[in-house]
Amino acid sequence: MPPLDAPPPLPSPKRRAGCATWLLRLFAVGVALVVAASATMLFLMRSGRAPDSRILDRHELHERIVDRLRALELQEGEEIVLFYSSAVFDVAFDGNLLTDRRVVSWFQSEDEERAVDSVDLGAIDTIMVRFTSHVFEDTTLDVFESVDGESIYAATVLLSNEEDGDHLFVEELVKRARRAGAPLESVEVSGEVSEEELSRIPGAIRVESDAR
Repeated sequence: MPPLDAPPPLPSPKRRAGCATWLLRLFAVGVALVVAASATMLFLMRSGRAPDSRILDRHELHERIVDRLRALELQEGEEIVLFYSSAVFDVAFDGNLLTDRRVVSWFQSEDEERAVDSVDLGAIDTIMVRFTSHVFEDTTLDVFESVDGESIYAATVLLSNEEDGDHLFVEELVKRARRAGAPLESVEVSGEVSEEELSRIPGAIRVESDAR
């Protein structure tokens, strides 16, 4: 016991976290949230509860997604070739589909109605595509069809550029349209595309602008 006339003990100094410490903690929390969100989305995509961020062929699609597409847009006996959706969860809100018969695109309009564009492969007369490699931007594909000898706008298709899926989609579309006897006179390509990539698209020509 200290002597009666001894001064009281000094209080222990309080430890305070500096600005750098708080920033590190916030960064760690942010990283943890990103990792958790990424893991959740990966689980949802692999289980077919959410669409993939890539363009997938029929064999890569989960059966949940295939069943949803059958209920939404597929005709009797129609086969999926390639599919991409920019929707977060339900493919009913957005879809871009190449089948053995058609190109189909749909999205949720401002009045919350599903707007659907569709064109038979054998009717396509012009394809215009603007490639991009930006992470947050899709490649844009405009398709025109021949109606009574006149070229009419038919659909705009959005394509993910992950793993060059957009190039695969365009190449496959052109090949199948020609195979279907389409009066395909023009395949106009702009944007970020190399000469080697351009050469893989049958009949494609580079244009300075994607304006029609």
